[in-house]
Formats: sequence, C-alpha cells, structure tokens
Amino acid sequence: MIVTMSNQFDNLKSVELDYNCPSLPASVRLLKPRLLMSDVGFFCLLGENPRTGIYGCGISQQQALTDWVNRLKTRVQSEANDDPFVTGIAERMVEAKIDFTES
Repeated sequence: MIVTMSNQFDNLKSVELDYNCPSLPASVRLLKPRLLMSDVGFFCLLGENPRTGIYGCGISQQQALTDWVNRLKTRVQSEANDDPFVTGIAERMVEAKIDFTES
C-alpha cells in the first residue's frame, strides 16, 4: 500500500486497543502506539508524525501492527545511537526485557 503522508492523517479515526491483551506483540503492549483507521486501511503510529516517529500501515489492524513492529525493529537496530527518540525506545525495551524475537 502506498500512502501519501501529507493529507493521509487528516481524517483518521482512532481505534481503541487493549494494551493489556496478551496476544499483542510485547513491543506494542509496552510502547502503546496509536492505531488509526481511514477508508484505505489502518495506521499505527508512535510519535508525533510518520516522518519523525515510527509508523506502520496495512489493510487490517493486524497488518498495521505487524508492519509497525517490523519498522520499529529496523529503526532501533539502525539508528539507536543517532536518534534520541529511538534511543529512548531501545532503553525502554531493554529495561522491560523485550527481545525483538518476542515482540
């Protein structure tokens, strides 16, 4: 799915997630990204916007969450030393003993 960032987030509806649900990935339960819905799909976002935060998308809630976890892994593994936002996330995950193989 190709998403244009400029206007894509203007008309989104927030979707409630039960962050205590054991079926959610551990990283989602810990970091609590927002889940949003539009007429083209679902979007998962941690941070203020997709450019500076961590963002995932999909045609279902599960696909958006899975995409978000995959992008989280990529960002933490590649930028943790350069980006204070990502460094903070990595530190929280280490403190919570969350391994990417489990998240």
